[in-house]
Amino acid sequence: MSRTASSGSRLAISTLLAALLLVGVANAQTLFKASDGTGMHVFYRTGWTAPFIHYTTGSGWTTSPGYTMTASNDSTNFPAALGWFRYDLPAATSLEFVFNNGNGVWDNNANANYKISVAGTWQLTSTASTPPSTTVLTAASDGTGLHVYFQTGWTAPYIHYNTGSAWTTSPGKLMAASSDSTYPASVGWFQYDFAAPQASLTFVFNNGNGVWDNNNNANYVASSAGKWIVMSTNNAVTQPSGMKGGQKGAIVDLFGWPYDDIAQECSDFLGKAGYMGVKINPPQESVLTDAWPQSGQRNPWYFVYQPVSYRLYSRLGTRAQLRAMIQTCRSNGVRVYADAVVNHMTGGGNDILSHRYASGSSCVTWGAKSSAKQSPYYTHSYTYGANDYTGARPALEYPAVPFGPTDFHCERTLNSWTDPLQLETGWLVGLTDLNTEKTYVRERIAQYFVDLLGIGFSGLRLDALKHIGPVDAGAIYGLLSKYMGGSLPADFISWGEVIMGGEASLLACDSSSGYNFYTGLDAEYAANGISATDIAKLKIWSSDYPKEFPICGSWILPSSRFVIQNDDHDQQNDGSSSRDMGDSGSVLIKDKDVAKHRSFEVSLFSRTDADWQIKVVLSSYTFFSNGAAGFPDGYSDCSSGFDSSQGQSCTISMPYEKAFVAGSCGYTVESFAGGKYTRVHRDLSIVNAMRSWVGLSSVSLADIGITKSC
Repeated sequence: MSRTASSGSRLAISTLLAALLLVGVANAQTLFKASDGTGMHVFYRTGWTAPFIHYTTGSGWTTSPGYTMTASNDSTNFPAALGWFRYDLPAATSLEFVFNNGNGVWDNNANANYKISVAGTWQLTSTASTPPSTTVLTAASDGTGLHVYFQTGWTAPYIHYNTGSAWTTSPGKLMAASSDSTYPASVGWFQYDFAAPQASLTFVFNNGNGVWDNNNNANYVASSAGKWIVMSTNNAVTQPSGMKGGQKGAIVDLFGWPYDDIAQECSDFLGKAGYMGVKINPPQESVLTDAWPQSGQRNPWYFVYQPVSYRLYSRLGTRAQLRAMIQTCRSNGVRVYADAVVNHMTGGGNDILSHRYASGSSCVTWGAKSSAKQSPYYTHSYTYGANDYTGARPALEYPAVPFGPTDFHCERTLNSWTDPLQLETGWLVGLTDLNTEKTYVRERIAQYFVDLLGIGFSGLRLDALKHIGPVDAGAIYGLLSKYMGGSLPADFISWGEVIMGGEASLLACDSSSGYNFYTGLDAEYAANGISATDIAKLKIWSSDYPKEFPICGSWILPSSRFVIQNDDHDQQNDGSSSRDMGDSGSVLIKDKDVAKHRSFEVSLFSRTDADWQIKVVLSSYTFFSNGAAGFPDGYSDCSSGFDSSQGQSCTISMPYEKAFVAGSCGYTVESFAGGKYTRVHRDLSIVNAMRSWVGLSSVSLADIGITKSC
């Protein structure tokens, strides 16, 4: 969105971070799970039968060769049969370490050693030995035949096999979700059973849409009856070389699309078309209500920019649906990016208590809001009565994070766009502003980012960066780098929202302003230990595009550090002044001119006047003339699901419409009737302009699966 507790309770935050998804072999130490208060836990995958860990916690190295590691007892995430070992250090807060086989063969991270500076569960895979085969017999035959268990991010994997006479017809047989508690379906295990007397098998896997896992062209082999497990070797995103490993490409902003529809769009179109990625709406838990409309609207779109917690439950889907969508997209060659809202939490008065305020001679009242996962949350604005959670008078509390009263700035009106104090600490339009100067708040935000990367996101858009400030943003990204083992992932990118106009000198052009997001923010990144290579991945959203760039008159930072797009979601609101595009751009649902809008989207990719590496295409939906602007996902529909028991009326409705339509054309605006998904990204002219920009050949409608007459 455009933005021109006690120490004991703090320990509870770690329990709210779910185990992060295992998405391929780590090149160095990688944080798998944030601290749960039990110290450091190192999981190491190796071909050695009895590995040693040799380490120092700061006071001196262990005596060589160190301590023997034990076989992993975590059969779900780190099966011992696949070569996983573990070592626990309950009291350690930092660690430098290497491994060896006890006979003089060492794994020391190419002479750099491995280093950890935060407690939690860490994973590494050996670079000095070859781990066991990815096909492992875990239980001998019990007379019932041969059983294959496969862990993958695919939502509906197929097994294609040969029992000795012939291969199945491609794609093979659909696997079932695992019913074995040792390999739980909740973390991606599937199974397929071959009844006795089946005693051998050659097999591969696929996602049903042409993406295969064939053990790096060697196929998988089970040589006897019994229970066999396979952990997928196909978790990496496969993309054309022109996308530079996730550092150059087009990202589609699927505004208002539910997760299941995004997964279908990835499978049906995005990968074929050549888009590098898709950005989704904020995945964190946010305000949601079925009983208390906002000015007649049930759940307007901007409620998703009012977080309740950092739990990954949204009106667009559950954590499980999010994880499945990300893996479906990745398996189809499409990276996924999150919109991260960490400058603030909900608006004051938008919580689970009752509220009132004076309006003329009347006292206006309203009741409790909820959220996608029903986490409690409290503000003190317009509130009366006791806080049900604490029994005390109202205060700012978000227990599911947890944040308490001292984690927020005191109420300060934001009415100056050139005063750094107001920009950073003001409550913009009444949103409860987080005190990002606090170490605890910074840590909690960085841990949320780790969770996003762990579940499979490749990066994020940072909402309201202008109101977080360069010092705090530098510290937060520094913590993220630290938690990720000292560097950001190779394919990581982020872009921060810094809306600017007349205040450009303060925010960008004057490096000595003290609130500078160009060279000033870069200096903060460097001061927090971020390398020049990783700083290049941390970009600024170019609010000066397409009319005023470069806003300082010259490129203070290289143009490759900026992300550009034509229209954005904030501009769609009536009265929005977030960007001045003049006649150099077009907001589709306002201008209602497809040809004009298409020309600016094509220009986005065809222009050669700067070296932009990331370009974003907004695919949204049309608003109604009566102000209805909620997502067409069903949660803003007055006719279905609205709770009238509180005596309220839902008068401005956004009917449900399915976002994904197989074979659809682009610009499905239907004469700009309200509630229609626009599907701009499916326009062939835009697709081919984008493909040319990343070095791909032109395609036809049929090539990319568009079957309708466009």
